Amino acid sequence: MKKLVPNLSLIAFVLLVLSSCTSDGNDPAPLSDEKNNYALFTFVQGGSYNFNYYLQPIKSLDAATSYDNQNAVEIVTETTAGVYSFDSDFYTSTYAAPQEIKKWSYDENGKKFLETGSISTIEIGYAGNPCFKDKTTAFIGGPSSQKILIFNPTTMTKTGAIDFSTFSRSGEVTNYPEAGKKINIEAPTEMIIRGNHLFIGFFLLNTIEPYTPATPTADMLVVDLSKVDANSSNNSAAVVKWISSDKGVSLGAWNSAFGAKFMIEDEQNDIYVLCHNFWGGVNSGKPNCILRIKNGETDFDPSYYFDLETVSRGLGNPVLNLEYVGNGNFFGTSNDPSAINPDDPLSYYQDPISQWYKFNLYNKTGNKVSDEYTRGSLNAVTLSENGKVYIPFQNKTETHIKEVDIESLESKKLFTTTGSPIIVKLK
Repeated sequence: MKKLVPNLSLIAFVLLVLSSCTSDGNDPAPLSDEKNNYALFTFVQGGSYNFNYYLQPIKSLDAATSYDNQNAVEIVTETTAGVYSFDSDFYTSTYAAPQEIKKWSYDENGKKFLETGSISTIEIGYAGNPCFKDKTTAFIGGPSSQKILIFNPTTMTKTGAIDFSTFSRSGEVTNYPEAGKKINIEAPTEMIIRGNHLFIGFFLLNTIEPYTPATPTADMLVVDLSKVDANSSNNSAAVVKWISSDKGVSLGAWNSAFGAKFMIEDEQNDIYVLCHNFWGGVNSGKPNCILRIKNGETDFDPSYYFDLETVSRGLGNPVLNLEYVGNGNFFGTSNDPSAINPDDPLSYYQDPISQWYKFNLYNKTGNKVSDEYTRGSLNAVTLSENGKVYIPFQNKTETHIKEVDIESLESKKLFTTTGSPIIVKLK
């Protein structure tokens, strides 16, 4: 893969969010007094490695056959960011200058979204996925400090931090990928909360330019939230331990595909995490896989291992999404390396080389959803409700949403969009 992607770190650093396909929608749903039930994000490339982000409310998923951005609010201009929802508010986390989180709330009277707060994250650098505990407490980390920021998502104020310096592995000699190499960068990527514990995924890197893992493992930090004071800048006593598994490499989405999540909790309160080997771009000698932390445990379950590549397209065909829909089922895109243009070093990220699959965490199976190829590294975030999953597709000519029956996998195209879409249900 390195031959095909010689400058992997630069491309991956914008985290798989390059897009240039647009669609000329001409019949957006009109604004009215009727309740808007969904939010539609779209992302249109505005420059090299940069995007313009748009947000608009829509009444229903069958209200129109296409959407342009005429009735949308431009929420991010000429940069790259992840977008996350919590309690029907939306948060854009830019990981290029200016490094900040902005909050967007829906105004029922104006029928549009308004900016309602912001905080700077410059002290932690390239910020990972924010994690929301409740209306007053959220967490976010980055590689430029040995701490996790704590902020209040309601007031959009920074309140404290979790200092994990005593557990830091920075400088540790791992002799990987070769003798003498060490951990130079420890980057918190994505977090998940279960009960009183916060699980923080990490990338442990030798270099970031290009991406070079410093360990052949999947690594997490465990924090006891019952010992966290959200208004304290220390909280070091709340940090419990590091946990590692040698079954997979690299976990946590780190703003992948505008805000995908690679950590989920199922109905049995088991946590499942995707180990993606830097989105399949680094050859670690191990396939993309799923690991588990069982309910009540704070270590990886040694009895669980799900090789995603073998059950989808085969070894060497990485799976880059974990879109959970319930009952052990999730949807993800499997890359087809034979579809990569060998003459274009950006083909791996910019071309439609992926196909959607349905996977089951319990019986460890995979079934193809559609023969249609898509830019899976970009169009990755789904919505599921009422037995249906709404999946974004982007081919060489258009971007659209398909409604797919979760059980039968029967599908139909709902609408096209101008730019890569994410749909979120409002309260």
